[in-house]
Amino acid sequence: MEFDQHIRLAWDRARPYLLNLALMTLVMMVVSALTLGLLSPVLMAGYTHAILLMVRLDRKPQVQDLFSQMPLLFPLLGFSIIVMVVVVICFLLLVVPGMVVSLLLAFFSLYMFFLVTDGKLGVFDAFKTSARMVTSGKLLDHIIVAAIYLGANALSGAIFVSVFIVLPVSTAFLASVYESLHRAPVDVGS
Repeated sequence: MEFDQHIRLAWDRARPYLLNLALMTLVMMVVSALTLGLLSPVLMAGYTHAILLMVRLDRKPQVQDLFSQMPLLFPLLGFSIIVMVVVVICFLLLVVPGMVVSLLLAFFSLYMFFLVTDGKLGVFDAFKTSARMVTSGKLLDHIIVAAIYLGANALSGAIFVSVFIVLPVSTAFLASVYESLHRAPVDVGS
C-alpha cells in the first residue's frame, strides 16, 4: 500500500476546505457533548461521509453534512451501546482485556462508517465486512493504517486545537485508503 500517496491525497483534498472541516469538527464535538454522546455515532457517520465525498469528488464539506445520516441514528446508537457494554465488562475484568478489546473493536470497525454510509450496508453487516477487509489481504498494511489514523487522533488530543486539523485530515487519509480498497471487489457475505 502506498501510504505516502494516501497521506498526500488526504492533505491535498482537505487543505482548501480546512476552515469548513475545522468548523464541522467543532460543531460535531459541541453537539455530541450537548447530547451526552447520544448523537455522536450518527454525527460521525455524516462527518465520515462528507469527507469521503470530499476525497472522491472534491466536494466541499459543510456543517449540515453532519446531520445527513440521521436515519442511521437508532442502528448506530444500538451498536454503540452494545460495544460500550462489552468494553465496560472487559474493563471490569481487568484493564488489559478492556484495552485489548477496545483496540480490536477499533481495528475491526476501521471502515465501518464508510460501509454504512457509502456501501448502504446495515450496521452489523458493515462491521463484519470491515472486519473482513482488515483481516484479509495484507494485514500489516491495515495495522499501519489503523496506527496512523488512531495514533494521529490520539496525539492530536494532547494539543486540543490540533484536533480541528488532524481529525479531518486523518479521516480523509482513511477515506483515501477505503477508496482504494473499494475499487477492489469486497465480499459482503452473510
